[in-house]
Amino acid sequence: MSNQVATATEEQAAVSEEINRNIVRIEDMSNQIVDGVSELSNSSDELTLQANALNNMIQQFKI
Repeated sequence: MSNQVATATEEQAAVSEEINRNIVRIEDMSNQIVDGVSELSNSSDELTLQANALNNMIQQFKI
């Protein structure tokens, strides 16, 4: 009986460690996603500025 409890405890510890590693990986991936979204937002803002500037230039050529 003691061996079964010890084995079960070791298995639970191993599973807990794996869960912890997976949570850390999820956190890392979440941080990468946040960084990517921030970069995308900045790029979108820059593209909007460029589109507005181009639109202003085109307005000069309209008949």
